[in-house]
Amino acid sequence: MYSDCVVKRGKRDPEKIKIIEMEKKEQEQKMTTWYKIVEKHADGLKTLFHGNNGSRLLKINIWLEANIKMVIDGSGGKRYLSGWHILKNHQDAVDFLRKFRKRRELLHIVPCKAKNVSVKPSNKIVFLAQWVKIIKE
Repeated sequence: MYSDCVVKRGKRDPEKIKIIEMEKKEQEQKMTTWYKIVEKHADGLKTLFHGNNGSRLLKINIWLEANIKMVIDGSGGKRYLSGWHILKNHQDAVDFLRKFRKRRELLHIVPCKAKNVSVKPSNKIVFLAQWVKIIKE
């Protein structure tokens, strides 16, 4: 939904829309780059385990909202609110990737932007984000 400043007499002002989109892009570029471990398949990138809105396929360069719900961690039985699993830097992602034994050839680390980030209670190097945007660098 565009704000009133973008609409002139019931019509969208393309020039103001362009300015707003440029400002949003500039703000995103200033955001911290996070990293996500994904599976790479012929049809695209996929989440490791649970899907989002019925699909494991991840769209690129689009903000994706997590299905936030109460879940139980598989390793310690802790309850927490779910979210997109992300890591703060590339080295943490590389270290975390080493924990996986199966499907290693499918696993890749991709850069992303994130919003509404919190620490995962059961693992201090893994963070949870409400919103994530897989980016190409």
